[in-house]
Amino acid sequence: MRRTISAGLGTIGALALSGCFMSDPEPPYLGFRVSTGQVEVFVPLCQGESITEISGADVTGKRRELFTAARPTVPEAGVGRVVVLGASDSGHSAWVPTGFAERKVHEEVPALPKLLEVSYRSALADSAGVVDTEKAADVQTPGQYWTRKGARTAEQISRQLKCNATR
Repeated sequence: MRRTISAGLGTIGALALSGCFMSDPEPPYLGFRVSTGQVEVFVPLCQGESITEISGADVTGKRRELFTAARPTVPEAGVGRVVVLGASDSGHSAWVPTGFAERKVHEEVPALPKLLEVSYRSALADSAGVVDTEKAADVQTPGQYWTRKGARTAEQISRQLKCNATR
């Protein structure tokens, strides 16, 4: 009988504890800035948190993987500002998630997809966002990104996380 009670309490405790860590019902939105030959992504993170991996896919029709990258080497990449399409070493436009030690490009010749999905992982979370690149290209205001909630600044995107709400 004692085993049943302790096992039952352990299960109840685990269920109660898992409720403390449930994520928000709606995942945080990412910001996208699209200009000629460049796509920049802004990922909201808590202070001290950094991206460990990022990947991109064309999800316009059949899913096509575009790039993956891991282990940021520059501060901008670690804190959520990542250029994923930009000038390669040869000067041509390419999928180049900048500032990462490990990069793999799946599509050598970049074509900007209609729907671009970018997913990321950090020590605290993982999430993804999809952008209509035509809508994102319409945002011309300096310092703003396109989100699923419309045009937002990096500060507004960051404040959606509870850890940044009072900043």
